[in-house]
Amino acid sequence: ESLLDDLYHQPKSGIDNVKQYLAKIVSKFGAVRSGVALHAAAQTGLIDDLFGCSTPDRCPDGTPIFAILSDEQIDKKFNL
Repeated sequence: ESLLDDLYHQPKSGIDNVKQYLAKIVSKFGAVRSGVALHAAAQTGLIDDLFGCSTPDRCPDGTPIFAILSDEQIDKKFNL
């Protein structure tokens, strides 16, 4: 499905929701894919942009981006 088809099938509930929906879609299409090498300045820029967001721990669709683990949680995950 194209971006416009996807937008067309979204509920019609106001311009703010459409703007938010478009921002989510554009962010996914613009994401850096796994395995792409980034130089140090690009890495730093991404981290700065991430923590400049209102919810830096979640992607636009609500999926967690990272988790903060205690030493005990890490030990448990790796059976240490």
